[in-house]
Amino acid sequence: MAGIYRMIMSKRVISALDIELGDAVHVVFELADQDRIPPTPEIDRALEEMPDLQEAWLAMPIGKRRNWAYRIAKLKSAQAQARNVDKLIEALA
Repeated sequence: MAGIYRMIMSKRVISALDIELGDAVHVVFELADQDRIPPTPEIDRALEEMPDLQEAWLAMPIGKRRNWAYRIAKLKSAQAQARNVDKLIEALA
């Protein structure tokens, strides 16, 4: 759908793109695969160790599984990831 759309960008992005306020730019958005869940070794390991939870995991809506995966993957420390995997296991049990 052609037209004029406005998009907010930070000063850092504007500077990095070497554009100025009011410049016309061409932007392309690519829709992500809505059924894709990012790989999370922590969740995979937990489900391998507790196969009875695998069915509960697969029964969970894709959006909730994706949310858990992103939530755990973005954590920096292994301890925080482990705590959140424990929370996931409690939610699945």
